[in-house]
Amino acid sequence: MILPRQDLDLILSHTGALWEQARGKTFFLTGATGFFGIWLLESLLHANRQFNLGITALVLTRNPRRFARNYPHIAKDDGIEWVAGDIRTCSFPRKKISAIIHGATTSAAETFHGQPSLLKFDTVALGTRRILDYALQSQAKSFLLISSGAVYGPQPNNRNGVSEKCLLAPDPLSPEAALGISKRVAEFFCGDFFREQGLNITIARCFSFLGPLLPLNLHYAAGNFLRDTLQHRDITIRGDGNAIRGYMYTADLAAWLWTILFAGQPGRVYNVGSDHAVTIRELAVVTAQIVHPESRIILLNQSAGTTSGRSCYLPDISRAKKELGLTVWTDLETAIGKTAAWIRDSSLSSATVPGCDLHSFQ
Repeated sequence: MILPRQDLDLILSHTGALWEQARGKTFFLTGATGFFGIWLLESLLHANRQFNLGITALVLTRNPRRFARNYPHIAKDDGIEWVAGDIRTCSFPRKKISAIIHGATTSAAETFHGQPSLLKFDTVALGTRRILDYALQSQAKSFLLISSGAVYGPQPNNRNGVSEKCLLAPDPLSPEAALGISKRVAEFFCGDFFREQGLNITIARCFSFLGPLLPLNLHYAAGNFLRDTLQHRDITIRGDGNAIRGYMYTADLAAWLWTILFAGQPGRVYNVGSDHAVTIRELAVVTAQIVHPESRIILLNQSAGTTSGRSCYLPDISRAKKELGLTVWTDLETAIGKTAAWIRDSSLSSATVPGCDLHSFQ
């Protein structure tokens, strides 16, 4: 396995009672070869082995061969069947499916390198419409949409967090609103299929995360700060450092998503993330303290806001806590330390993890 065994065991410790309902079932996953998806896929396979569940996972990916090169231990697992194709155009397998987890979007790297906004919109929105039709055709009993906190658009600049009842929205004229708007459309489709077709749908609106496999060289501040400190460099913040975030560790994320799939109320939306507010500058300071205390924090523009105007990106997770008994088990300092340790260990073992530049830390 590429993910820490203790993290996979942690996921099962918080979800163990739920897995019996998955026994002998067939899951269909999209987006399972990305950052979130690999955590879901490897924790699913871990549960399958530990509990002898007899699960089959059908995994849609645009390039199974590339994934097999990067993650051979996952690709060769007997519990996986690969479906090659793009969510917008693929042919779905003619099989009866028990549960669908739908997280397909364009990759973080494609976003970082300026992909056309309409490509992201079509992949998310139209892809969701297609797989909902497939859910009916395959007689799926449950469906989890992995959505995004981006559906709320710019949030109030405070530490209260935004709840699922909030009616904020992205600016439709902004070129950076493709993800938020397409996820809103995807959620609309899900709502309609829940009401009109009786499909058992739950929605997870995901915010900011930190953990193994987080890209270090894209647009993620947490990843950039880890990269800089692991390379014994100073941390450079382009804005004023006052943007507010909440970071959930990815093992907690996986446990939350499985819980929402298995135990969430149909037709319900749940925010997923940490409600512990931290500014970008505070994140940089904590990262340096844990990884390389000699790294200085450099603010390039103390009067500028953050890119994309997202000065606050923080969830109110009261609903998930109250209805599903979920909480944030891993604090920020532990998450940073565990992620840094995993990167170092992966580098020393010469592991190849796309997007992480592990060899530069040797």
